[in-house]
Amino acid sequence: MIQILNYLLIIFACVYVILVLWMRRGWFLLSEPNNTVRPTMTVSVIIAARNEELNIRRTIESILGQNYPRELLELIIIDDHSDDSTSLIVKEYEEKGVKLIQLNENGRLNSYKKLAISRAIDCCRGEIIITTDADCRMGSNWLKTVISSFEKNVPIYNLLQ
Repeated sequence: MIQILNYLLIIFACVYVILVLWMRRGWFLLSEPNNTVRPTMTVSVIIAARNEELNIRRTIESILGQNYPRELLELIIIDDHSDDSTSLIVKEYEEKGVKLIQLNENGRLNSYKKLAISRAIDCCRGEIIITTDADCRMGSNWLKTVISSFEKNVPIYNLLQ
């Protein structure tokens, strides 16, 4: 019995190593994103935030600081029933084009975040919609890199084959 388990362990270990090598091969086949082309697609970035007063300012600054044309960028933040000053912080950025949506649902819901994202999608004007969290930090070329895949009309799943 122990011998059978040993053989199974060796087989599973070999399969695991083969899968890891196959995935590494896939990473090396990915092409470098072309960040020299000026983007033309409009993008809406959605952030559902709840009690994120400690994080939201840095996230907004990170997105507004993107190496992406401001006229093509729309930033929508949904205040998901925050008990802190999240919405007040977001309002400070309204003159920079940041939109604030406040959820004011009285009834109990199973998923406020789904509702928040759904409401924001209804307001989006961008050709591409990207969602992220209020505690994320992005590099300055984050949007440009993501959108470059769409600009080339190459579906993302094709990049992994």
